[in-house]
Amino acid sequence: MDNVKLADIDALNRNRQPPQEGENLFTDLLWADPMAQKGRAPSPRGEGKTFGPDITDKFCQQNKITYILRAHQMCDKGFENNHTNKLFTVFSAPNYCDQMGNKGAICIVRRRSEDKEKEGGKAVDYLPEFIQYDASPHPKTQSMQYANPLLRFGM
Repeated sequence: MDNVKLADIDALNRNRQPPQEGENLFTDLLWADPMAQKGRAPSPRGEGKTFGPDITDKFCQQNKITYILRAHQMCDKGFENNHTNKLFTVFSAPNYCDQMGNKGAICIVRRRSEDKEKEGGKAVDYLPEFIQYDASPHPKTQSMQYANPLLRFGM
């Protein structure tokens, strides 16, 4: 995944299932997870790879971006700040699989300062703001209680 540009990511066909084998950008983007050590390593989850802060720094520099927002990995607090404010993971499913006890979170990206845009034509910095929440109790109704009973017969 060296030298990947945002245009390469934008050009991907996302309306499909991930490939079952072989390395490619689509699979790497979907399954790659951050790690604390530098470099790359096989993922303990099986698919994809793990990548260190040096990989994140290089990607951000090459693409002239401040940080990366990603998802698809459970976080106890609903979000994690990885790689010293360069990579943030957001996970919106609280109490994942009804057993993890984690919080969920959403991310709102806000402008840091209106004034910075006016000062010397510099780019405006945007800050991620995370809102955490707990799981709601499940209703005490049976699954499919309100579904059409004919659905049981394949109609």
